[in-house]
Amino acid sequence: MEQRGHASRKLRSPVGRAVLAMVASLLITACTATGIDTNPVVRKFTWFSYLNGDDIRAACIPGAPDRYRFVYNAVFVQHVRTYDIVPSADGRDFTLTSRVIGPPHLGRVFLARPADVFAPWRGTIVDTTLSPNDIESLRNALAAGAFFEPPPRRLRLTSEDFFWIGTACIDGEIAFNAYRWPSARFDRARFPELLLGWDPTGIPVNPPRHLSLFDIFGEADPNVRQRHSTFNLTVTEDGLIGR
Repeated sequence: MEQRGHASRKLRSPVGRAVLAMVASLLITACTATGIDTNPVVRKFTWFSYLNGDDIRAACIPGAPDRYRFVYNAVFVQHVRTYDIVPSADGRDFTLTSRVIGPPHLGRVFLARPADVFAPWRGTIVDTTLSPNDIESLRNALAAGAFFEPPPRRLRLTSEDFFWIGTACIDGEIAFNAYRWPSARFDRARFPELLLGWDPTGIPVNPPRHLSLFDIFGEADPNVRQRHSTFNLTVTEDGLIGR
């Protein structure tokens, strides 16, 4: 009896509840994202779906409201920025949700009230309002950067790259493109400047540059990728494929 009671008390503790939540997340997680998840366990299993904009694609039918999603991967284990733009509840303007995810800060577990074991991986999230004029500026910037043209066929993207990916539902039609650094297309893209200018997080951007395995992972072992969260993607006209 005492042993069962002790186990019960452990499960009622914050750590016990967090473990149960993690297990539940793994059991019920679907593979299709409905937006970037605040739970990092769920996010791990839906990240490719999120990058590919599967939820935006599924809802993009004639008459659907315009939606936009952009992701800046600046070496996945170091720095990721995401931008989701959706119409506001009254339809008069738009809400931009900016998120910056970086290396986990373990101190956030204890700063949160109540203690949150997932806090170090949630990133910084801030909402702001965009006007219809802002959206018009965004659409012009997308057009100027060839966003509405077919993406580069068989473009390879890895988690160690610097790249932008965008998915949008505009006037009931899907637009998708990707820009990897270094390239002329990456340099010509104009929408990143707008998004970063609207970004209220106050977190500096991780700029594109050449990095070695040691710069990224702290070790030069050729097999180092196997010990970290890494991925390989290929861009097609229909979206992303990879693992």
